[in-house]
Amino acid sequence: MYKCFKILLYGLTNSLFFTGYAVAQSEADKQLNDFVVVEKPKSAYEILADSMATLMHMAEASPNVAEKEKLSDIFRDMLIKELKKDNSFDLLFDTIPHVSTLVSADGLVRVFSWSIPARQQGVFNYFGVIQRRTTKLTSTSDVFLLEDSKDKVLLPEHDILKYPSWYGCAYYQMVEKNDGKNTYYTLIGHDFNNGISYKKCIDVLTFDKRGNPVFGAPIFLMEKKAQNRIIFEYSALSVMKVAYFEDMDKIVFNYLYPIVEEKTNDRRYYVPDTSYEGLMFKLGKWIKIPNVEMRQKE
Repeated sequence: MYKCFKILLYGLTNSLFFTGYAVAQSEADKQLNDFVVVEKPKSAYEILADSMATLMHMAEASPNVAEKEKLSDIFRDMLIKELKKDNSFDLLFDTIPHVSTLVSADGLVRVFSWSIPARQQGVFNYFGVIQRRTTKLTSTSDVFLLEDSKDKVLLPEHDILKYPSWYGCAYYQMVEKNDGKNTYYTLIGHDFNNGISYKKCIDVLTFDKRGNPVFGAPIFLMEKKAQNRIIFEYSALSVMKVAYFEDMDKIVFNYLYPIVEEKTNDRRYYVPDTSYEGLMFKLGKWIKIPNVEMRQKE
């Protein structure tokens, strides 16, 4: 009898518990349904950045080269229009896919670069835009649309290119140096070249008396000879490192050698080994340094 009563009491208690839980849960669901989530409206800049990102996503995804070029042109025109507006330098534009955005350490120069596959297999077209302001307090800035002229350049490592000409590539680093008279914005970039060999480019950006961009300057001392820029060409089947390391204050790059001894004049057969060379900025020049030791961070 007592045992039956205990079982009955246990069942009644559980019934009351689950009934109470169901009522409480129902009330909670009702309150949740009554709660309206109000999203913070996007700013005009965020809407613009989303639109620009969509354009570049579409350009990347499209299998049609002509459509890629059209979408890239729309993006370019949109970007230039916005950069010409007052205070636009403060807008980051750093979340747009497939577009490199580099800002100088002095906060006065910003370089945009991107690439679109060309009609020829393995070849890319490069696009570049520079934004420059004279001081950080200036609300307005100058905007320069660059023209990839490397196919017209006879001596790539020795020619100085005046605006709008530019040795086109996709930049991934900018290093600012000053010799007391001039400010040099050293740019490091990648060029897919022809798909058989790739190129890495170390170029330098300055501005003339009119404020127009100039690419190339005789500040690179390689083997005691001055060059206006440095171009490494190597096999597309290999990976070459060219980068500036702030802790070393050097630009470091792999040593390249021909993997086939008979192909010493054919850069398609050049590959990096495990040794490194570098550039150190001294007295207004980037001076080549052999045998740079690279240590892994602990």
